[in-house]
Amino acid sequence: MDANQLNDLIYAGRGKAAAHIGQLTRVYRPVDALDPLANLVALLPVAFNVADERYAAPGSYGKVVWYADFDARQAEAGDYLVSNGAGADPAHFFIAAKQSLLPVIAVACNRFIRVTRPVPLAAGTTGAIGYGGIDPAAMIDVLGSSAATNLGQSAGWPCAMVFGEGEAHLRESLPAGADLSTRWMIYLPPSVPVALLSGDRVVDDTGRVLVINGAELTSLGYRLQASEAHD
Repeated sequence: MDANQLNDLIYAGRGKAAAHIGQLTRVYRPVDALDPLANLVALLPVAFNVADERYAAPGSYGKVVWYADFDARQAEAGDYLVSNGAGADPAHFFIAAKQSLLPVIAVACNRFIRVTRPVPLAAGTTGAIGYGGIDPAAMIDVLGSSAATNLGQSAGWPCAMVFGEGEAHLRESLPAGADLSTRWMIYLPPSVPVALLSGDRVVDDTGRVLVINGAELTSLGYRLQASEAHD
């Protein structure tokens, strides 16, 4: 028996356990940058625990890494797992990694975001003070979509957004009069199909606006440092 066969047996066993202790969960696979929950690929029982396979520890503040017990042969890293959870609202997770012989790493999502970017000035035009560059008043969606460009429906990517530590160090300029406040860490799945950059703006489902100070693409997905901006 090789490692792949053993891994399949482990997933099959976890699937049997999830059938008894898990909740029916929808598996979505993003296919473009617009709406990551548009492509349903499976419906499976899944049991989540806070990286404690004894299921003895509760969740706590800032805890984003969970384990997902289920038959992961029908899912891929980057997929979203959406269940009804214990409350009325669906619980959203994304699969950060499927590592051989190990539990599936899932990240608990608490916000929906879209990412926008300033539009470059047209060729031959100049900025307000006589030079080219970008138009800070005109933004385009690069991840998710605002209602104006999506048939009247906003679409955002579920993510984990938690307080960061330390002081914010701004690398990109903000519009005049804007003030920086809280620093945040944002986690997105490896299925994000676009490159996220310092200076991109993040808009969450509460209307909060953040500026990306640093974007790190890891094997588990994007890890973003962002600062909340107030006009």
